[in-house]
Amino acid sequence: MNNSIDIKSKLINVTKELIKNSDGDISKITIRSIAEKANVGVGLVNYHFQNKDNLIEICVQEMIGDVVKAFKPNLDSSETSVDRITDAAKQVMDFLVSNEAISRISILSDMRNPSEQDNSTKTMQGFLSIFSNDMNDLEAKKLCFALTSILQVCFLRRNSGMEFIGLNMFNKEDRDNFIDFIVRKLFSSSES
Repeated sequence: MNNSIDIKSKLINVTKELIKNSDGDISKITIRSIAEKANVGVGLVNYHFQNKDNLIEICVQEMIGDVVKAFKPNLDSSETSVDRITDAAKQVMDFLVSNEAISRISILSDMRNPSEQDNSTKTMQGFLSIFSNDMNDLEAKKLCFALTSILQVCFLRRNSGMEFIGLNMFNKEDRDNFIDFIVRKLFSSSES
């Protein structure tokens, strides 16, 4: 394997490890700590990734992508599609709130550089997969897009913006009640 690819891969792996061990405080991760842990010069970090933020963003996107890919919501097949999507949305929001730093980086990165393969699109596709031909495909896609967008905005504005609607995103009961309300409003015509 090419030495440059080896170094780049090593830097990504080391940075992922530092992110996992940061307890959500990514600001403590420095280029110097990355370089030292990877046993390379600081210049190589900048050479391959231009800056720490780019490297961390790449790592977070990969980490969240792995979580999204592995996500298998606990869904009872005897429930309606609306109940199943409600449960899945609650699990997604619980993950976002429990992993604030990396979730924020991932969502903002998807908003800056949207693509068909980003984590937001994969989340929408995950919600879409819950439906079993309950509605036409385009309608379901629009609703899954709306739900994903609402969850992301609520998460990103969890501190200041939620005062407007009296919602404490850090309180599970508040989050769950809000998700119950939103999903029922969005998907009420698709009840099965």
